[in-house]
Amino acid sequence: MNRLGAFTLSTTPGKPRVDQFLEIHITYTVGEQGVLPAGGIRILSWSPLAPFNLENENAPGFTTVSCSAKGVRLTAEVDINPFMVEAFGRHRLVRLSEGRHRPAIGPLLTIQAWGGCLKKGDKIAIVFGDRSRGSSGTRLGHYSYRQYEFSFVTWVDYDGSRIYRETEEVPIRFAPAKAAGLSLFSSGSAEPGTPAQLTLFPCTHRNVDEAEDYGGKVEVWEQGAAARKKVDFSAKQKNVARIRIRTSKSVPAAGVRYFRAADRSRRWEARSNPVLPGKIKGTYNIYWGSLHPHTGLSLDTRLNGGNRTRTANAFRHGRDIVGLDFVAVCDHGIGQPDEWQMTVEEWDEVKRTAARFYRPGSFITFSSFEWSSERYGDRNLYFLNDDMPMLRGEDIEETYSFYRGSDTIFIPHHVAIMRPVDWDHHDPELEPLVEICSSHGRCEYFDNPEFKPPNRKMVPGKDYMSVLARGYRMGIVAASDDHSARTGTHGMTAILAEELTREALFDALRKRRCYGTTNSRMIIDFRADDHLMGEEYRTSKPPLITLFAAGTAPIDRIELVHNGKVVSGKKGTGLVEEFSFRARSRKSGYYYPRVFQEDGEIGWASPIWVDID
Repeated sequence: MNRLGAFTLSTTPGKPRVDQFLEIHITYTVGEQGVLPAGGIRILSWSPLAPFNLENENAPGFTTVSCSAKGVRLTAEVDINPFMVEAFGRHRLVRLSEGRHRPAIGPLLTIQAWGGCLKKGDKIAIVFGDRSRGSSGTRLGHYSYRQYEFSFVTWVDYDGSRIYRETEEVPIRFAPAKAAGLSLFSSGSAEPGTPAQLTLFPCTHRNVDEAEDYGGKVEVWEQGAAARKKVDFSAKQKNVARIRIRTSKSVPAAGVRYFRAADRSRRWEARSNPVLPGKIKGTYNIYWGSLHPHTGLSLDTRLNGGNRTRTANAFRHGRDIVGLDFVAVCDHGIGQPDEWQMTVEEWDEVKRTAARFYRPGSFITFSSFEWSSERYGDRNLYFLNDDMPMLRGEDIEETYSFYRGSDTIFIPHHVAIMRPVDWDHHDPELEPLVEICSSHGRCEYFDNPEFKPPNRKMVPGKDYMSVLARGYRMGIVAASDDHSARTGTHGMTAILAEELTREALFDALRKRRCYGTTNSRMIIDFRADDHLMGEEYRTSKPPLITLFAAGTAPIDRIELVHNGKVVSGKKGTGLVEEFSFRARSRKSGYYYPRVFQEDGEIGWASPIWVDID
């Protein structure tokens, strides 16, 4: 025990899983310094747990406090700060000694002692998720794919000065959840008679989280085909199976293939994403990836339970668990307080890790980081090569100038919320794309209703449609902005490329030959007069618009947007839909589709710009 005392932690049950309700017992034992009246402790829990709750004893997170010292009365209060308020620069600071401050951006429990002094050995006991009065306890809001670990940050004010000395971080660890079903992912395309690459694993209630405690036997097959492949997880050391199944030589009538998996004993079934039986226009495969996860190199990830994760964890999750083709990790690099952003040494680690995991034809990585600014908004920077420096500067024009001429792509994100993008600054050479959807919300058009989290106010004139109205020709991607080192959550990007190499994917992104979804690996083949998504061309007559879409769930509807307005559409009738529309307007401009699935997932293809003489 040090002079300020010590914090200890235990849980009920003793070895909690991520899907369990529990009680967390935190005990502060007073040190040699003691605690004078009006002094006390603070505990920060910025994590997916329910916040500290002092009011409603029947609600999750109900918290009680008690003291072992006679005659000492405790008061407690909770300061719940919404996620980073609206910007990194305005988060709450905890005042420390020596004139220093520390960010405190989550539920902060403050306990003060009154009526007497606390002496060495006295204890303050906190029960977080106290179930003795009717609360269900507390539980994680989302899960990690193997385990979950985070730390409560603790402070002590021993003299009642309201200056808090940080003592230690108190860790808590959760075991993985038990299996609740199966997840089955496939490559986006496979020629008839050639093997399709499948990834199969037992999952939690979210299909991107690998579960434990599973030893089942699973059959996997191509829908409509007789051949079966059996996978025995009881004989496997890992709960993830990579499977190759040779596709049938005939092309399905629907134009796509699906694969199925079943655990008969548990009555679990899974259907894969759709698989094209060939290349789009005979040239392009569909490759799926994650362009914006964070790891423990970002402070908000460390506070959110991923404190031990690194770039390699995200690459392994994308490659080994959810079967992605490419991953780019965007930890905070520029524009945040020092505690938030990577050091130069950590940026070098990112580049080395990206180079180490890069396997042309198998798994593609990019060196990348997040650039943030209160004035100019947030952008992610992606590099073709692993030797680029991270410019330490917060002026967007200087940053453009530094990277102009190099193999670099800038992608702005959450463009109309939090730190909205200043669209008076834009470089079409460097910025071909916009991330219009992530865990922070959807910024397609002002105040769009779907996928809009609470406490996120949009700023007019900053959304994607406003960008297009300015005449900027920018395509669409979607990404998770996940802060747990996981990939394939909340937003995904599909790239149409000739081969699975960095060069081919980078070229496709520059040419806007890509589309984004909320989280579905749906197929979208969008064309205008046989020109693909992202292209621009000149013609003498209104275009013929065509769309082929295949969903991971039945398609609810298709909408076609032209210059900011829905000009046509179609009601869905199943998993696969085709759509054709001969435009009547002779106005030049852009066209792009929205594809809505019945399960709420949405997909958007990058626009095609048609200039009519």
